[in-house]
Amino acid sequence: FAAERWPGTTLDDLAQGRSLYVKRCAGCHALYRPERYPPERWAPHIDEMAERAALKAGERETLLRFLLTMSRPQAPESPLAQDAPPR
Repeated sequence: FAAERWPGTTLDDLAQGRSLYVKRCAGCHALYRPERYPPERWAPHIDEMAERAALKAGERETLLRFLLTMSRPQAPESPLAQDAPPR
């Protein structure tokens, strides 16, 4: 997905996004599994939280690439199903 959407994106780029997610987001709240939400829900959420997380423009993009790549197209309706381990 990442290579199709952002040509030239590497595994290292995605690892940097994951690192940012852990470093900047876990300081204030528990981390959500990226696959818990569909891609279209992450961008508005990151925009809302970017200032609190002190994200720079490039960091926002790196973080968003990680979350969008690891998310799923549609989240299930049930909150319990969202937290269920993958099969």
